[in-house]
Amino acid sequence: MQVKILYFITISLLFQINLFAYEKIIIAGTGSSHKILSVLAKEFEKKNPNIKIILPASIGSGGGIRTTALGKSDLGRVARELKKSEKKYKLNYLLFAYSPVVFVTNNNVKHITNITEEQLVDIYTG
Repeated sequence: MQVKILYFITISLLFQINLFAYEKIIIAGTGSSHKILSVLAKEFEKKNPNIKIILPASIGSGGGIRTTALGKSDLGRVARELKKSEKKYKLNYLLFAYSPVVFVTNNNVKHITNITEEQLVDIYTG
């Protein structure tokens, strides 16, 4: 199963920003994309040594939305669409990637050997 990861702006969009206006770019929000963005940030910094990409620890999707709207971060990363109440900020987001979701059990669970996506959805939706 894949979950949409939505972002206000992707790393590739950074190339459209006036790069000379920044010494650092802060991208705050959900932690679900932190690992892949770390790799992309390192590659970006290699090609743009005057710029440092800062990826703070996760503050969740709502935190990424708020910090971006308040100008405390340059970009936000979210793992969900904007809520109705957040649309007032007039932010834009772009789909950046899909994130895999993995369900695991502890070693004491012996009777589950496989489960379908439909069964899993049924479990979590009642």
